[in-house]
Amino acid sequence: MNKSLEKLASALESSRATWQIVLFGIAVRVSMLLVLISRPLSDDALDYHGMALQLLSGLPFEPDWPPGVPYYLALGYKIFGEHPTVGRVLMLPVYVAFSAALFSFTQSVANRRAANIALLIFALYPSYIFVSVTPLTQLPAAALLLASLVVGRLCIAERKLVWFVLLGALSGLLVLARPPNLLACAAIPLLVIVRTRKLTAIVGPALSFALLFGAWTYKAHSMTGRYLFINNSNSQNMYYGNNEWTPLYRTWWFGSHKRGEPGVPDAFVEEHSRLSATGTAQRDKAFSQKAMEHIRQHPELFVVRSLSRVRTFFAFDTFAGAQFVKKGAAKKAGYAILGIDALFYLGTMLLAIVGLFWKKSADAPNSTTPITLARDTLQLALVGALFTALPYFLSFSHPTYHFAVVPIFGVFAADAISRRLGGEKFEWRELPKARKTMLVITTVAFLLIQVEWVFHMADRA
Repeated sequence: MNKSLEKLASALESSRATWQIVLFGIAVRVSMLLVLISRPLSDDALDYHGMALQLLSGLPFEPDWPPGVPYYLALGYKIFGEHPTVGRVLMLPVYVAFSAALFSFTQSVANRRAANIALLIFALYPSYIFVSVTPLTQLPAAALLLASLVVGRLCIAERKLVWFVLLGALSGLLVLARPPNLLACAAIPLLVIVRTRKLTAIVGPALSFALLFGAWTYKAHSMTGRYLFINNSNSQNMYYGNNEWTPLYRTWWFGSHKRGEPGVPDAFVEEHSRLSATGTAQRDKAFSQKAMEHIRQHPELFVVRSLSRVRTFFAFDTFAGAQFVKKGAAKKAGYAILGIDALFYLGTMLLAIVGLFWKKSADAPNSTTPITLARDTLQLALVGALFTALPYFLSFSHPTYHFAVVPIFGVFAADAISRRLGGEKFEWRELPKARKTMLVITTVAFLLIQVEWVFHMADRA
């Protein structure tokens, strides 16, 4: 290895590098904040801002959005004022929390050098920059998921009550931020219970989760007079992705496109209006029943669409660049961001594949993690990623929804880079034949997913 790489590897092993990367990431986000400061909030960000103002008003309202981010914004608005720019600024501490969780989990999987590499990847990743200055749920969900993995590992390693209670609290916050993460919030503690076999592993998370979830359920009931699962309209996503007009590939289409837009049939709009007119109290049930009826009648279409949902979930990001392209101004910048985002995503995921297939050694250099605990950590990461993704495989899917999962794969990408900087080589010849075959299949399948995504989205360019 040449001297420049040795110096880089050495620099990335220092605690100074950690703070420098985080401060650099904050500086990049402040620069983006200055670019966006004159632009009003729109779409989901505007809705979360609006719900925060409703919470501050103290008046009853119908909770159409999950309360996690709005409560956080409401707290900030109460202290600093209710201007939308405050909402943007309030995402910067979330970025710091995300960085802390990412660093901690990566260090537990590999070492400080890998943790600093992971920080650097997501300090520069365009989509993660954008959501760090826009009040949305993507970054809080990613931070809470990573924190749950960190605490889950501590539960297994130390088996202290405080970690079990904290795991339940993090799970509660995660599901209140993004309800589809309920499966991950159940799967991670369940794996901890299996690994520890302690009563506190059941009671601790259950009590703290129930306290947070129950508090919001009580609040929502006091406002609406009925019990609901976190917020209204949860079943609409299942209906959008499973009705007779749902495209076989673009299963997300009706979630982001309305009457009069290309690909939105009038018949769908009429049925959607009819189901919506059943009233708030019955609307979720009506949408859910209609979706399940269609799935029972056409299970083959459900399978085809679900396979499409899996593929689109793992396609490259378009979210940040699209925000600039669709607003009309700075279209060239938007397309540039799309390209950079794609490069970051492809690089991260391909390196993660290498990292996951890289032959591990119990006596690997710089490793201080017992091999059994490392295996538990890997299982936690993969369970967290799988059960975060699973709801989108069943309802409707888009690359936007993989935000919380990519940092988990980023951990293994950073580990691969770190090991190469440390002088290790990926020994292809030493891999068992079955492992080689799986590596090739995984890589080719991932690349074909990207080609298919480009093909389907080319007509929107």
